[in-house]
Amino acid sequence: MSSMLFESGVIEIGNNADDWGPFTFDFDDGLPSGISIASVDVKSYLGRVTPSDKLADETETTSELVPTAATVSATIVSVFLTLPTTTTYLDASHTLVFEFVTDNAQAGTHSAYFYRVKVVREA
Repeated sequence: MSSMLFESGVIEIGNNADDWGPFTFDFDDGLPSGISIASVDVKSYLGRVTPSDKLADETETTSELVPTAATVSATIVSVFLTLPTTTTYLDASHTLVFEFVTDNAQAGTHSAYFYRVKVVREA
């Protein structure tokens, strides 16, 4: 089983982005054999957030950047993104945090991180 931490990549969100996507994330290699994702909650945070950071201490940007619930098939999560309106969220990078529940009897939980969603406000 590989890590549930994605290599750094860049998704760029610009002017007029509204439910832009879907951006898909495949977790097949990170899940235990024969296990699927039952549900996922995708949140976003300002800046680079890592598993060692305490999320309660970070600035959550979910309500503006990821206002639409993510969809999930067995191992793939699809996310739509929207240009934030809060000034400090613009011209900044954000981290997506995926919080999973699996479909096995134990309803296992896990988290994964993706950095970076780059919000670029064009002049």
